[in-house]
Amino acid sequence: KDEDKISHGHGTVVYLPVESRSESVEEDEHDWRATLDAVEDNVLTVSVTTSALASVSRWQLSIDTKLVDTEQIKSYGTSVQFYLLFNPWCESDPVYLEGEDL
Repeated sequence: KDEDKISHGHGTVVYLPVESRSESVEEDEHDWRATLDAVEDNVLTVSVTTSALASVSRWQLSIDTKLVDTEQIKSYGTSVQFYLLFNPWCESDPVYLEGEDL
């Protein structure tokens, strides 16, 4: 199906640089972010924040790494996909609900 095809132009492919907490700029609910939370031995903990306008869809995470001053890129992928839904409590989300009473 065409609607299942991934596309950067349709907002279904997102590339994020990982930033340290000190490098993070002002947060915008329309932006995706990847932030380095912790480093312990050879384990990195990274938080990924999605945009309030991200597509409700099935997503898959992959990670590309590159050492400084080299051109060699190493890619890692996950076999597990996840579903990104929506957040009715986020004012920037198109499905925002002002109150819980319907």
